[in-house]
Amino acid sequence: IKEGDLFSTSDKLLVAVSGGVDSMVLCRLLAAHFYQFEIAHCNFQLRGQGSELDETFVREVAEVMGVKCHVKRFDTEGCARENKIGIQEAARNLRYEWFEELRQTLDFQWIVTAHHASDSIETVLNNFTKGTGLRGMRGIQPKNGFVVRPMLWATKSDIETFARVKSVRFRADASNDSDKYTRNFIRHQIVPNFQILNPSFEQTALENIRRFDEANQLLDCFVRQIKTQIIHLAADSVFINRKKLEIYPSVNTILYEILKDYNFNNHQVEQILRDNDNKTKVGSKFVSSSHVLLIDRDYFIVKILEKDENTEGVLAAEMLILGNEKELDFGLVKFEINQSDSPPFFISKNKNIALMDFDKLTFPLTLRHWQEGDAFKPLGMNGQTQKLSDYFNQRKLNAFEKENIWLLATANQEICWVINHRSDERFKITSHTTRSYSISYIIKNNE
Repeated sequence: IKEGDLFSTSDKLLVAVSGGVDSMVLCRLLAAHFYQFEIAHCNFQLRGQGSELDETFVREVAEVMGVKCHVKRFDTEGCARENKIGIQEAARNLRYEWFEELRQTLDFQWIVTAHHASDSIETVLNNFTKGTGLRGMRGIQPKNGFVVRPMLWATKSDIETFARVKSVRFRADASNDSDKYTRNFIRHQIVPNFQILNPSFEQTALENIRRFDEANQLLDCFVRQIKTQIIHLAADSVFINRKKLEIYPSVNTILYEILKDYNFNNHQVEQILRDNDNKTKVGSKFVSSSHVLLIDRDYFIVKILEKDENTEGVLAAEMLILGNEKELDFGLVKFEINQSDSPPFFISKNKNIALMDFDKLTFPLTLRHWQEGDAFKPLGMNGQTQKLSDYFNQRKLNAFEKENIWLLATANQEICWVINHRSDERFKITSHTTRSYSISYIIKNNE
């Protein structure tokens, strides 16, 4: 506890207690060293009378120790069915959600569990069979958020020996004898066979876990330095420089370490890198549970998947401007409209403002997203027609930026303004203009 700086005698602790040997030894040790704690017991109602006897036993022990006991019963099987997950995963989710609720409502500083060294070894073996990197080979960590595990130095046999010598009462969980659960199979079948090969297997495994943890710390340090060289933030997007990334060794590992923060998995990273090597794949998109990644010409661009309802999607798919409006308000986005019959007319270089000859416009005007095939005559290009797709490509706009382009078109579907970019030559103010029409695009939260 002191070496890991896990908690102090002044902290209020919530101890997870099943009634088994591990948690009962933990309670004995905490009490012997005068830590302040209360007990939390989960009755998952999975073993019939056995679950009821566990609850009764934990309540009795807490009373003898003079410790407050919190108990909650869960419909674990119902939760597993509803969420389509395994029983063990459902129990774990229910357990930690309730522990965190108690921690917050009753002002506990830490949630303490009785995980030990043998649990950590089993975790590493389990991760290894599923596929993992360095992080999964570090075993169980002594501190994870508000959850602390002060017994990771002790093996299961250490704990059982202590319980026997100190006459610690506990209840044996019959489900621990069944190999139908992965962890039990590893505990009963895999570890004993490793111990045949190496009688000191547990100690060797713990030393390996320590080395893996140190190697992971080095990797984290290395990746943090690389991030400062290849990543920059702009608006709501993360830009990862593709060329700078490629100069480093183990590009797959580095990119995964960056993208895991955005919930991309290793298989996606491998596909991203395959597409990265194919120039025809520029514009490819990959989606995680929370973000979308775009392969652009020079960057991998990452942004949040869900559009913010207060900014994106403020405008409907298409809107009409009849010609007599002074302002159109769409929440955080608005358009201010002015009509003038008094030349000379003020010319603005602001791309958020379009100034047009009113008499050349055919109403109603339409605000809409751009579409493939759209073309206009960019102001200043002597009436030359250009496809919008070519216009965007010349300006190296990425797919995310293109998605947010809006147009102002006449009733004849002639594009008179690519909003925030360029007006159309056909509707410009000239020396013959008698009436002007100006429209300003304003994002109100940026005013």
